[in-house]
Amino acid sequence: MVGKKTDLFATGAINPYALVCSRKGSNIDWKSLDPAERKKIIEEELQLPFDQLFDPKNGSPLFPDITKADKNSPQSARTGDSVPRCSSAVSIWSVNNAGGFACPPPDINDVNQGCSLNCWFTAALASYAWTWPDLVKRSLVNNATCYLYLYKGDPAIIQPPYMPAAGVKFTPVRENDKTSYALPWGAKGPGDWVYCRPSTANPNAYWSALYEKCYADFYKLDGYEKDTPNIAKFDTGNPLNSLTHLTGKRYYTKLDYDNDKTQTQSAFNMTEFDPADTKGDTVFDTIYKRCYIVVSANNPAPFVPGMTLYPMTAWTYTTAEEANAANKVDPKINPEKSVKYTNDSIVARHSYSILGVHYVNNRKYIVLRNPWGMAIPSAFGGDPKFIAPAGSTQEDIIYYTQMGAALYTGTWTVPVNTENYTKTLNKTEIKIDLSLNDGIFALAVDKFRWHFKGFGWVWKS
Repeated sequence: MVGKKTDLFATGAINPYALVCSRKGSNIDWKSLDPAERKKIIEEELQLPFDQLFDPKNGSPLFPDITKADKNSPQSARTGDSVPRCSSAVSIWSVNNAGGFACPPPDINDVNQGCSLNCWFTAALASYAWTWPDLVKRSLVNNATCYLYLYKGDPAIIQPPYMPAAGVKFTPVRENDKTSYALPWGAKGPGDWVYCRPSTANPNAYWSALYEKCYADFYKLDGYEKDTPNIAKFDTGNPLNSLTHLTGKRYYTKLDYDNDKTQTQSAFNMTEFDPADTKGDTVFDTIYKRCYIVVSANNPAPFVPGMTLYPMTAWTYTTAEEANAANKVDPKINPEKSVKYTNDSIVARHSYSILGVHYVNNRKYIVLRNPWGMAIPSAFGGDPKFIAPAGSTQEDIIYYTQMGAALYTGTWTVPVNTENYTKTLNKTEIKIDLSLNDGIFALAVDKFRWHFKGFGWVWKS
């Protein structure tokens, strides 16, 4: 049997807003609070200054601490130095009679991570809905149960997470996962979300929560035999593995390519790119070539905005120190190239969806989505907003000033790839206001390169 192995693409960070609600045992209307109140609640509950929560080096409760985890009691498993992951257990599993699988069709904003480490899964699921919404569906539906398709390798030789070790041939095999519509809720019952949840615009769409439940069954988390898997027990994971499980399509690393020249590399560590290319042009070009691009008189070359052709994810470094070491940057000498994980938009050891590219005013951007889906908590700091914390050095101020200037906050308009959207959406383009507090933002590619450890996609064919 091939067991679990160290994965260079593994991530895991809990949504702090969901964590605070879980620990308090009640939902908080974050939107009704001003930023100072939100910050105070979070800092008091999680026992760290806000700007220290988003890097594991500070002992943050948002990240796993395996040495202190009580694996037999996940509700009290510690993920940092002092704060348990989830202190409020699921109160009830029941059907949301007011809900619908997806109405309107599956949308990326229906996927918002809850109180679990599984950012790697929710980012992959959101990318799946963004790029191939026609494939997000259920089968053999009745009033009590349905089936969702997931793909894994031969279970006789591969254990969860059902991906091969180096050199093991892997052919995804479709598995029909049967599930009831019962979902996990907090004390108030249906609508009191604990884990993956829809947006406030479509609060009763339950497809993303149902996929998360099935994925917990797929991983055989505690309780799966009774149709009540403990989603809090997800460990760190690889977003590209999740994309393979969701789609049945593969990704290929440099090692795969070196071993088989018939394959095309589709997963990259940033350190594989030319270190002399400090502007990130090769990174941008690699993503740009996998986007749906339409050049016109109103939108001329050299580069135009485009959405991804394939489900694509990105992930950050484990700590800012690891990032700066990999980038060979001394923050005191080159603060404009340094990395800090000090806000809730760009977080260490975290997975993101890549939505596409933007090009405006001769600057290249990568458009990303944080699976925490900031529209749910209306997060402190904005989407994103970079403000130097009190006591910042001059080098810190340079960093925060440049990060603020590296965001595009206008409207991102991209043509729709009708091959993927014909059946579900009757539209020819998508417009996203990048100034909204919804987890979606456009980051200049050079800053993307410094802060993100890697990215990749799975192929449709």
